[in-house]
Amino acid sequence: MAHVALKVQISGTRNGEPWPEPGVPVDLPEDEAAHLVEVGIADPVDVEPEPVKEPTAAEKKAAEKAAAAEQAAAEKQAADEKAAADKAAAAAQAS
Repeated sequence: MAHVALKVQISGTRNGEPWPEPGVPVDLPEDEAAHLVEVGIADPVDVEPEPVKEPTAAEKKAAEKAAAAEQAAAEKQAADEKAAADKAAAAAQAS
């Protein structure tokens, strides 16, 4: 992928998204970016990757709490479904 900044506004969409305004970097396949630069409607740009942000202790704790709650909910749902199946099986045997 290559980053370019358009010099002009392109109308329409690309992959269902509107083209960015002139000057805003856009990530395109190498051949597409090279073509836009070659025809003079874009300039190549260097875009620094965003640094990876380490989660804070509070964010880690919140994520762990959310994961535990999700696990507990899944276990409760499985237990409820088993209980309902066992009840249905018992009712079928009683009939």
